[in-house]
Amino acid sequence: MKTNIIALVAAIVVALSIATIGLSAITMKSTTTTTPTTSTNSIVQTIIPISQIVNGTTNTASSINGNNSNPLLVKFAANTEMIKGHIGKAIENKEAGNLELAKAHAGHPIAEHYTVLEPLINQTDPQLIGDLKQSLTSLVDKVKDTSAVQFKSDADKALQLLDQAYSKVIPQEQKNNTKFNAHILIALVTQSTEEYEEGVKDGKVVQEVEYQDAQAFIGRAESVFDQLKNNLTSHERGAIEEKFKQLDTAITAFKAPSVIDGNVKEIVIEVGEGAGMENTSARMNMENQTAATTTAANSTTITYIQNIRNLLKQVSIQYQQGNYTGAETLAVTAYLDNFENVEGPLVQSNHTQLKVDTEKMLREDLRDMIKNRVAQQILDGEIAAINAKLDEVEKVFS
Repeated sequence: MKTNIIALVAAIVVALSIATIGLSAITMKSTTTTTPTTSTNSIVQTIIPISQIVNGTTNTASSINGNNSNPLLVKFAANTEMIKGHIGKAIENKEAGNLELAKAHAGHPIAEHYTVLEPLINQTDPQLIGDLKQSLTSLVDKVKDTSAVQFKSDADKALQLLDQAYSKVIPQEQKNNTKFNAHILIALVTQSTEEYEEGVKDGKVVQEVEYQDAQAFIGRAESVFDQLKNNLTSHERGAIEEKFKQLDTAITAFKAPSVIDGNVKEIVIEVGEGAGMENTSARMNMENQTAATTTAANSTTITYIQNIRNLLKQVSIQYQQGNYTGAETLAVTAYLDNFENVEGPLVQSNHTQLKVDTEKMLREDLRDMIKNRVAQQILDGEIAAINAKLDEVEKVFS
């Protein structure tokens, strides 16, 4: 995943607590060992421990209090919507005969989003996780091996399984909660700007997949808006609908990424205020106006890196104690809830290859080793290699 609008992300972190998706406290049920509780200048809030959700010691639902929703459920829901966006674009490109684009979009759900969904689905329905993974994985080959009609049918089946997973994981009271849906919408439009900046340069599409990702995520955000708009006043609904029209027009016209960023910030403010997220506008304006934004963002990035290091220590400990599920959960958290927040700043700082290398080690290599039950020495060697990469990353922001 990409992140390249540091100011916007920092603002959302402060104003909306979206960064509560990042690690705050993880307590493994099967051992007394705990990861350090991390606070980023009070930005990172306490969340339901992921181990309690995965191991079933607490209900997946949490009450929505103030600006905060259960961050794991928000991230689950947002990634579900992103998968729907990718599949929609895969169908669209398949029908248009653009097989390479269709294949790229069909591959993104497994490559970029599935690992977010797996732990919570596994808690509620282990059989479903296998069916969903197989269905999503097979779509890539079916782009070339089936007709457009058959591909759409298979894609629709994957979407049905995705809806089943969403229904099982997300409690009904949160599905209908305005703030919960607002968090999802904000995550989607924020991600759309990141995709757009990679896809469009100087008024031209330079990476079609990323440009289409931006379109897809905005489309899904508008779908989420349809779910929450009836809980807003007519004035709020009208204002947000107008902002979305402006955003759609700007994207269609290949406007500069800075224009898209501005449109998204306006949507974030309107949605945040409409959903009752206190001080959204004031805090975002403060973030946009202060000269210390870059310094604060770098400081936050360093904190994410330290979170990853702490989590990797715990991965080794849990693995040594035979708690493989706990070790994998911690590894997922290290990547999804922490390194993803470092990826964008790395790209923006022209260190794309460093981002790609470290991402692969955290997202794929480490988890594969845990799943394959490699020797402790091999796992610890991989963790040491990741820490060496993190040393390089840290130097970028020091």
